[in-house]
Amino acid sequence: MMNVFIRTQLFLFWNNLFKFFEVFVVSVVNKIVARRTQLSQSGRLVGDWIVENAEKAAQLTSQELAAQVKVSQSSIVKFTQRIGFKGYSEFKLALNEEIG
Repeated sequence: MMNVFIRTQLFLFWNNLFKFFEVFVVSVVNKIVARRTQLSQSGRLVGDWIVENAEKAAQLTSQELAAQVKVSQSSIVKFTQRIGFKGYSEFKLALNEEIG
């Protein structure tokens, strides 16, 4: 009984640790491409636009990006969460670091 509990806790620990470091190790564009098939239609529109316009996207607010892609601002936030970020600000920071 205890072994199952310990294994579960270790799995959760390593899984969370991996997710934490994934934000900094895997490029934003690679995350978008890797998760494209798991995204909604609006998520795919957002992802495709960002991949094609990464430098411009890194300078936009979530409202401005939503206007460019012609989706809602909530779609932008949901997109960033679905590809592994806590929200738009964390996504934008990672994208800016990637672009340099």
